[in-house]
Amino acid sequence: MEPTTSTAATVTAAGLTILGVTTGLHPPILLAGLFGGLIAMSYHPPSGVLARVLFMAGSSLIAGYVAPAAAAIAASAAASLIPWWPRDITRDVMQYPTAFLIGFLGLRWLLPALLRRAEKLEGEH
Repeated sequence: MEPTTSTAATVTAAGLTILGVTTGLHPPILLAGLFGGLIAMSYHPPSGVLARVLFMAGSSLIAGYVAPAAAAIAASAAASLIPWWPRDITRDVMQYPTAFLIGFLGLRWLLPALLRRAEKLEGEH
């Protein structure tokens, strides 16, 4: 990892931890989303420091807001739809991998898909 990426990640992680405490979002979930965004960023062409910080912060915030609900839905659906699913895998257990996955997919895949769907729904009315 190059020095500007590690510096940007450190600054973003510190800021997100403070933001998480201030807003009531769980800092560990924000950090899981941050690491997902950091891994996702490694698969894309290099960009400036500001773009890196905004990408990592955006991935983290999306994960912080969406992961608890997504994990609850996934745990509930898995428990009722998959017969072999262990009952002790609850929302609390699934939050961190869900936050990582949302951070990894959030800005490059999930957000554009949601925007396309919203445009399609807007065109129907």
